[in-house]
Amino acid sequence: AGVGAFWRLNDALSLRTEARGTYNFDEKFWNYTALAGLNVVLGGHLKPAAPVVEVAPVEPTPVAPQPQELTEDLNMELRVFFDTNKSNIKDQYKPEIAKVAEKLSEYPNATARIEGHTDNTGPRKLNERLSLARANSVKSALVNEYNVDASRLSTQGFAWDQPIADNKTKEGRAMNRRVFATITGSRTVVVQPGQEAAAPAAAQ
Repeated sequence: AGVGAFWRLNDALSLRTEARGTYNFDEKFWNYTALAGLNVVLGGHLKPAAPVVEVAPVEPTPVAPQPQELTEDLNMELRVFFDTNKSNIKDQYKPEIAKVAEKLSEYPNATARIEGHTDNTGPRKLNERLSLARANSVKSALVNEYNVDASRLSTQGFAWDQPIADNKTKEGRAMNRRVFATITGSRTVVVQPGQEAAAPAAAQ
């Protein structure tokens, strides 16, 4: 007769025990035997595959666009023409001077270099004074009519030294009786997301 028991310790180990008893009729006694066995499974074990769980992709958090600082440059030119022996500004050029004043207001660090010129008619000394007077007429208009700081404006007279046309013709002399001004500067502007930066002022 015998009894036994089996224990599974884990996937790789199990324990088996057994007890047996035999009766010897000749000798009239019982013989008892106890057995124990440890089973070891080597080499991996098959398990049901774990179900695959699909993870939804995580959308990256959008980064809010930030305002940008941009530098705008100002490069502008002004031309004013004068009658013979005159330094007063004709009405047709006053709107152009107003545009210069507007840009000088928009660009607080901008400056203007104002140059006066003449044709070759008359004495040299007269033309030197006349060319400077023409430059100062434009400067005075900016200062007195538009409150531009005079320190931002420089003037110089060149007499007939820098002609842009032939002084032998009436038309050429009219082109040479002029003021030429260059206005330059820059400013920093903040551009909000989705906003387009304004185009810088071009030469006129």
